[in-house]
Amino acid sequence: MKQTFRADDGQVFVFVVVGLLVLLLVITAAVVDYGHALTAQHKLQAAAEAAALAGAQALPSTSAAVQAANDYGAQGRNAPSGVVDGSVQQNALTTCSNGSGNCAKPDTVVVKDSADVGTTFAQIVGIDTLHVHAQAAACRGCAGVAPAAAKCTNGASSISSSFSSTPIPTGDTIWLSSVLDASNVPSAGATIRFSGQTFTFNGQTVNVPDGVVIFSPSATSPSTTYNTGSNTWETTVPVGTTGDVFLSGTFVPVTADIPGGASPVTWQGTFATDNSNASVTWHWGAAVYTNFASDNGSVNVNPIASDYPAGTPVDYTDEITGGGRNN
Repeated sequence: MKQTFRADDGQVFVFVVVGLLVLLLVITAAVVDYGHALTAQHKLQAAAEAAALAGAQALPSTSAAVQAANDYGAQGRNAPSGVVDGSVQQNALTTCSNGSGNCAKPDTVVVKDSADVGTTFAQIVGIDTLHVHAQAAACRGCAGVAPAAAKCTNGASSISSSFSSTPIPTGDTIWLSSVLDASNVPSAGATIRFSGQTFTFNGQTVNVPDGVVIFSPSATSPSTTYNTGSNTWETTVPVGTTGDVFLSGTFVPVTADIPGGASPVTWQGTFATDNSNASVTWHWGAAVYTNFASDNGSVNVNPIASDYPAGTPVDYTDEITGGGRNN
């Protein structure tokens, strides 16, 4: 009996190779394009947190808070690179920390961002963009979910909160900053000191330099310097200055990963003033940076809210990333 054999093995091999190549491209698309999208999402989260903080510092004016959030947000100066032009959408609104959206005095700014990230390899399988989104909230004078801004003239004061849900990886740096808003300062001026400060988080306690704020009748412009010898932040502002004024701060290198939502985180210290009529409301924030100064003396701090919120390390605004807590 005669048998006929066909040589199909080569065709089968070609099909296998082509299939493997397609699979490899799909895996590459998933790794490379997803990585780009994840990077853009982190930048979008950082932009949302910066916007929420800027907005909260403009409260109690809800219109000013929304405007400030939009100015600092992803549609403003903090637009992340890598996203498709015109795809960034931002929604900033004011609400209440107790969950009520219609309270008489909103104390919280919520920012929601979204954008499309262009793909490279995923286009082979018909995916041109990946959608990313971020959300952040910051409050001022909050009660319940976030800490109340503490009011005092003399004596100990403490504010506790929690870090945001964004984990903070080893190698990043946390910039801690506190600000005050003083009232009833006489025309002759006043000096407010915040000393004995500690910041406790994730099982660690950080000693924070003293802060001195001088409301001076002779000052014509605000300024902040760090006195290395006395380990003190010294801020001078003209009498009549209203709104947030930088009080004190320090940086904390992250030497071990900090999980998102770390709680409690507490800043405490003792206030003293040379004028008993003056009263102080203060609050704090914790922002995370991928690169930062090596000592407090090298940090150029914004003394009052201007182009940036009070307490912003203006030389490192491009290095901000997600994480921390904006209060």
